[in-house]
Amino acid sequence: MNCLNVSVINLDQSMSGALARSLFRILRGGVALLASAAAMSSFAQVCAVPGKDGPLTLAGTSIVNTYYAGSGTLNAGTNSLSLGMLRTGADANGVEANTTAPAVGDMLLIIQMQGAEFNTSDDNRYGDGVGDGTIQNTTGTDPARGFLSNTNFRAGLHEYVRVSSVSGATVNFVGAGFGGGLLNQYVQDVTAGSFRQTYQVIRVPQYSSLNLTSQIVPAPWDGTTGGVVAIDVAGTLNFGTLTGGVASHIDVSRRGFRGAGSQTDGDVTVGSAAYTSTNTTQHGIKAEGISGTPAFVQTSISGARNSFVTTSAVSAASGTSYPSGDYARGAPGNAGGGGTGHNSGGGGGGNGGIGGNGGRTFSGDASRDVGGFGGATVPNSTTRLMMGGGGGASDINNAVSPGGSGGRGGGLIIVRAGSITGSGVLTADGQRGVDDNSDTGRDGAGGGGAGGTILVEANSGQSSVTASVQGGDGGNANIDSAGAPRTTGESEGPGGGGGGGSVIYNSLAAAGVPVVNTTAGSPGTSQSSLTAGLGINNIASAGVGGSSIPLPYDPDGVPGVDSGALCLPQPTVTKTTSTPASSGAIVPGTNSTYTITATFPSTSGGASGVQLFDPQLGLTTTFTQTAAATSFTAIPADCATRTTITDPVSGSNANLLAGDWFVLPGCSLAYTIPILVDATTPSGTYQNDAGVRYLDPTRSTATRLVSSDTTDVTNPAGTAITYETGSTTNVLGSNYDGNLVSNTGEDILVLPPNITVAKVVSSGGGSNSPVIYTVTVTNTGAAGSYALSDTPAFGTGVTVAAAPTCTNTSSPAAGDTTPTCTTTTGRPRPAPPWSTPTPSRSRLVWPVVPPRRPPTAP
Repeated sequence: MNCLNVSVINLDQSMSGALARSLFRILRGGVALLASAAAMSSFAQVCAVPGKDGPLTLAGTSIVNTYYAGSGTLNAGTNSLSLGMLRTGADANGVEANTTAPAVGDMLLIIQMQGAEFNTSDDNRYGDGVGDGTIQNTTGTDPARGFLSNTNFRAGLHEYVRVSSVSGATVNFVGAGFGGGLLNQYVQDVTAGSFRQTYQVIRVPQYSSLNLTSQIVPAPWDGTTGGVVAIDVAGTLNFGTLTGGVASHIDVSRRGFRGAGSQTDGDVTVGSAAYTSTNTTQHGIKAEGISGTPAFVQTSISGARNSFVTTSAVSAASGTSYPSGDYARGAPGNAGGGGTGHNSGGGGGGNGGIGGNGGRTFSGDASRDVGGFGGATVPNSTTRLMMGGGGGASDINNAVSPGGSGGRGGGLIIVRAGSITGSGVLTADGQRGVDDNSDTGRDGAGGGGAGGTILVEANSGQSSVTASVQGGDGGNANIDSAGAPRTTGESEGPGGGGGGGSVIYNSLAAAGVPVVNTTAGSPGTSQSSLTAGLGINNIASAGVGGSSIPLPYDPDGVPGVDSGALCLPQPTVTKTTSTPASSGAIVPGTNSTYTITATFPSTSGGASGVQLFDPQLGLTTTFTQTAAATSFTAIPADCATRTTITDPVSGSNANLLAGDWFVLPGCSLAYTIPILVDATTPSGTYQNDAGVRYLDPTRSTATRLVSSDTTDVTNPAGTAITYETGSTTNVLGSNYDGNLVSNTGEDILVLPPNITVAKVVSSGGGSNSPVIYTVTVTNTGAAGSYALSDTPAFGTGVTVAAAPTCTNTSSPAAGDTTPTCTTTTGRPRPAPPWSTPTPSRSRLVWPVVPPRRPPTAP
């Protein structure tokens, strides 16, 4: 098995991505035979239309994805979905949502955002179910956090699909699962008090190349959509010099799961050690994460992971809440827990690393260690991708909400490209927890949001990428914006630091290794840590650093439709004629047709701007096209759409082009050209090439066309045989070379007729016996039409005995003294090399009766 892995990696480094992918599957197939049929289905190659959205130079901050909320349950194997609510409007920074609707050939990402059950006990079993069922007045040794890894753990499952048709809100698609359906089940259940499950459907742009000099951001996660940037670049993703004052090319920081919203409850709760509660006037609120959404969330995307949060906002998340309650220190999933008791801090969110615990209660409540627990780690991988959990809120009674709210987690970035150039900065940091946010307040602070997740898949250039998934710091307690104590003589609990996120990248040696920062957030600072004599320090704990995950190179590692770089089109072209040489020769002046067929395999990508060409009709100046209106067929019928009409002109013998089509994978497109073999055509066997060209799937210029480099095939002007960008050089696929010995379907044999005429006479004998004239024509050349005629001088007294007859139906009339028989010979049968062709024959039989002789004199 180790040898197999080494072989695949070494070979892939020296081959094109497509060739290596094919070999990878062949080698892996030996192992896959041991797997179940269901598991094997995940190995299926499924492609979309690489470069469909063309090249883009982005100069202003933009949202490039379109987001739809999930609708209903999608079972594994299904290939249809109903689009939920479309995300519209602008984010807090004025960046407008993208509303590009899905279309045929588009790539969609279906991803389960929330879906993880947890133990709801109000004891130390809360979360992952591990514990002895007791209630302990501590957080350090009693980690009540996490989720249950059962069959309902769906969070993070995702896959790409290709749109096959759209009718209103119904989208049919092709996936990599059984029967071309989904690999996974996706569930939408937002019933309040239930284990919340949400998925979203995201349109993923398929760029041919992308030049970033500004920033891509997602719509911030709002409980049903957003938080994710997913792009696919078949060619080169270039990270240019940033303009507009932004610091990263793709930024999903603070746009992941939301922090808990604080509530100024006015209640002074002492002595409680609750893990979960429904009491709205006690304890801090739990944050949002893979296991659900509380009734109050912190929605602001301002600030940074380690800067004082100057603005924040709390909103009621209508119709949401956790089973067994939104309050107190238990941490559901990767969300930070709320502070329990009086003014304890919120826990940090978790992702690649766990979040830090919130600080202790108010010194008047004995500074008990019952701050919110930090959120748990989650198993990010190419098959499960999750955002950073939000930070929990502190318990506040003097401060004003949103003071003490938790920070938002980082979102999710998925980048798939052929190659990467420039120094790219990808950021998915968590947000700092909110301080008590009032110079008159003296309460606890919120936990920091966890860093998000970044996945980068490219054949080269990853070493030029810096990926940051740092956790947000915890908020400060009873300290003003200048860092000075607000109220001396008392202490409250600061927020725990957010855990670091996860960075995943393929470990293909040529791709390089990105620079990764998975640092966890620091804990907030408490008043007791600044002023001596306050007794126990109420400091919270830092989060735990995240994870950097290099994976063995696997072109199928990300589920569903493969990236455009691994799906470059590989069309093959064939050509046939309606008068092939294998059926015999034709004479000059014959009408015929050529049919060019381009087949785009289902295991490689479709293409835009497809044109079929005949480069040699122009070289054979005696062949001309006889009609402007030509026909094409597509199999299956809906696999190709003609976008513009470009047909050869009637009477032309120039290099012929027919287009343009948008073609899906698995499509066979046939185009028929009517031609005339001119009367001046010399004898001989005529070869004829054919090809297909299409928009370069890696282009950086909008109209660049490519075609495969096939020997002796002359490509039309303006057609390249290498890709413009990306990691693969020569254009894949093959055109049709008519000169190859094996390619005979388009051969036309032109020969003139070779006719000989013979005439014989036969008689029944004796006086007044009928005489039969027989005219025989023999053709040893090409097929042709001709007339047989006989103009005998019968002489006086000769009469026609019967109507002449021909070997076909066009015979002279009875009594005609100048008979003409119009006939067409059949083509000579093709001759094996050891025999002589059998000539075709036609006869005119002409019976006449000579005059009677006068009687002999006696």
